[in-house]
Amino acid sequence: MATITESHLFTLQGGFRRVAGAVKRNIAGMDGRWLELTNAWDPIEGSEAQVTAESGNPRVLVDTVEPHRVESLDDDEAVYRELLRQYGDSARERGGWVNVRGRIMHEVRSTIHLESDRRRFFLNEIVVGQSTFVSPERWAAAARPDETLEPGTPIALGFDGSKKRDATSLVASRLSDRRLYMIRTWERPADAGDEWRIPTAEVDAVVRDVFAAYRVAVMLADPFRWQDYLDLWAAEFPGRVLEFPTNQEIRMDAALERFSTALANGDVTHDDDPTLGRHIRNAVLVKGGRRKSRPGEDETLATHYLKLAKRGPSMWIDAAVAAVLAHAAGSHAIEHGLADQGGAAPWAVFV
Repeated sequence: MATITESHLFTLQGGFRRVAGAVKRNIAGMDGRWLELTNAWDPIEGSEAQVTAESGNPRVLVDTVEPHRVESLDDDEAVYRELLRQYGDSARERGGWVNVRGRIMHEVRSTIHLESDRRRFFLNEIVVGQSTFVSPERWAAAARPDETLEPGTPIALGFDGSKKRDATSLVASRLSDRRLYMIRTWERPADAGDEWRIPTAEVDAVVRDVFAAYRVAVMLADPFRWQDYLDLWAAEFPGRVLEFPTNQEIRMDAALERFSTALANGDVTHDDDPTLGRHIRNAVLVKGGRRKSRPGEDETLATHYLKLAKRGPSMWIDAAVAAVLAHAAGSHAIEHGLADQGGAAPWAVFV
């Protein structure tokens, strides 16, 4: 008899599915039995838990409490009722040892972890490992459409670009109050043919016009497919154009956390631009590569960096990425005393 625990973590990545398969084959060779204990799995990871549960093998007994979907994790009573269903006799209220109303409710509410992970680990829901980037209600509450961005205003910029398939976007963050302003977004038309390209000359002109019209302290830009233009802009605006590869998960995870925290605290507002709002709603948080847990984090929950992804095909998120970069650029400018200088940011400073 062998016990395999946490088999939702046994995915093909890292070879753990192969390890589980070898263990089960060896047990079969000895006419033995195995017991597999798991939380709900992420259906896109192809874990051993999912394979076992969906195998249809008549020799495998699957014992679980089928979840009742809780529509909102902010509904404390609905969450509490479902937690009592899931924990059953192990809940303190029923003579057990689990503090459902205390620690477990706290963990379900905690926004440190993906909503999908909280649903999987505590409510037994099998959901894809993604979570809403910004709730529509929170984004609407941060709208301040009554004030324009005046020429000469100190700002920071975020730039995320494509050449063909996705959109290209330039977003500003006003340094005085961290308000976001959409500068321009170029989207691929729905009826565009394969020959269509982002008008790079127009993008170049807009970037130069913005540097001329405002006091740009720093611009963070993803260099993917735009390296030549970044080199030109860096030469023309020395020290004020910094590369920020969004595929570097440590940096992007930190930028996303900073943006989300500031928005939740009311420290970020925006101009209510419809394109920016649409891109924000199109974006979801998904798991990136594995990372070490931070101090105080549950190692079974906080094991991945976070990154932005599209909610669905042809749903652009480039303006959302540019907004995150603009906010990070503004933080960089303020932290390094560049808010009133309109530039002169040393390349080696940003990490």
